[in-house]
Amino acid sequence: MNSSNYTTPHTIDELDFLFASVPPNKLRENITLIFFTYLNNVATDAMPKNFKETSENIYSLIKFLEQAEKKFFD
Repeated sequence: MNSSNYTTPHTIDELDFLFASVPPNKLRENITLIFFTYLNNVATDAMPKNFKETSENIYSLIKFLEQAEKKFFD
C-alpha cells in the first residue's frame, strides 16, 4: 500500500475527531511523557529488539503532531 492510500476521507474524519477530542500538543506531551517514563524505568537489557525502529516511529509521530499544532492550532 502506498502512502496516498492512508489519506482517505474516513481517515481525515478520524483525525479531525481525534484532534477535536485531544489537541495535537496534548497528544505530543502525553506520548513524550509515556516514552521517557518508559525509558527511565526499563532495564537496558529489557529493551525490545526493535527499539531503534520504535523510537524513530515515536519521533516521527511527535514531529507530525508538532506540525499539526502549528498548522491548525496557532
